[in-house]
Amino acid sequence: MIEFEEQFWKQLNRFAFVFGILAGVTIFVLVIWQDIWISRGKMTLSFSSRVLGATDHQVTFPIEEIYAYDHSPDKGDVVISKSHISNYSNPQLFTTQSERYQLLAKKYLKELKVQQIQQLYARYGYPPLYHYARVLVEASDRYGLDYRLMPAISIIESSGGRYLFRPYNPFGWGNIGFNSFEDAIYYVAYRLRVYYYDLGWREPRVIAYKYNGPTPEEWGKKAEYLVSLMKKEEVLQQIAKQRAKQELGIR
Repeated sequence: MIEFEEQFWKQLNRFAFVFGILAGVTIFVLVIWQDIWISRGKMTLSFSSRVLGATDHQVTFPIEEIYAYDHSPDKGDVVISKSHISNYSNPQLFTTQSERYQLLAKKYLKELKVQQIQQLYARYGYPPLYHYARVLVEASDRYGLDYRLMPAISIIESSGGRYLFRPYNPFGWGNIGFNSFEDAIYYVAYRLRVYYYDLGWREPRVIAYKYNGPTPEEWGKKAEYLVSLMKKEEVLQQIAKQRAKQELGIR
């Protein structure tokens, strides 16, 4: 009887030891898997060279930013980000003609706005902000501003970033400097949204009374004129839609 009990406990200890090892390995694998795929709310997927026109590589996206995901032998793993959807030029990634049309129209609209800003800066001798036209468009889109406003302000305040009172501050915003033009663009765009647009101050002549108190009428006229040199977004939207229709063969 005693010998039987000893054998029983030995077998039980061995079973417990093996079970503990298997459980530990399982937990380790699950933790690693979670860390790779969904740790901190992100998912890592491989872009295909067919999509990006470059070698395959890993890109991490927040899960909530993923617009669509698919896998096929010819494309590999394909992920589309909501916030960067307008940067993709391959309409075949989208299954319906309506989706392809919307993608192309948005892409063309962005390009048209960039061109309008560059044309404005070209009239004034290609100042530094000429090279930041795309950033100006992206910041304006993010905060719901008229894309023409900040370029106009920059011409008035610093000739497009050529003459700066403070480092990288082409908008004459306060008495502060920035680390880069891009930092300044997003900083001012956000504050134009909060301190002007959200309060109903949207037109250049109205903005002038708060933005440049000492000479609001003169500042407002200049801003209004500069804005008028660029086409309204509504006009560009029609052009962008027409181009998208032509490319997709929609009548």
